[in-house]
Amino acid sequence: MFRKNLITRIGLYPENIKYMQDYAFFLRVYKKYKIEILPKNLTNCRIHHDQSETKRVSKSLLIEKELLQLLVWVKNNFKLSGIENLFYLFNYIKLKIKILKKKLI
Repeated sequence: MFRKNLITRIGLYPENIKYMQDYAFFLRVYKKYKIEILPKNLTNCRIHHDQSETKRVSKSLLIEKELLQLLVWVKNNFKLSGIENLFYLFNYIKLKIKILKKKLI
């Protein structure tokens, strides 16, 4: 949850990302502001069959490509420590391999 004026300061959800817009938006927010996690739920959500894991897995290549795009964005927009750079490199290579394997199938 966030204040409406945050949208005017940060901008809308990124349109070039289809499946991970929340993640991309909150990364942009995190870059400029401190984020706090509240100790209680403020909302409920309902999940229906179109949000099933089966449907998500069928789009996993697209999701992995977006995750790779966001990972590169983080690398370019945040100063990472030594261990964070290793974590980035490990995940970048792992995602690239997964994407290449799926393209070969």
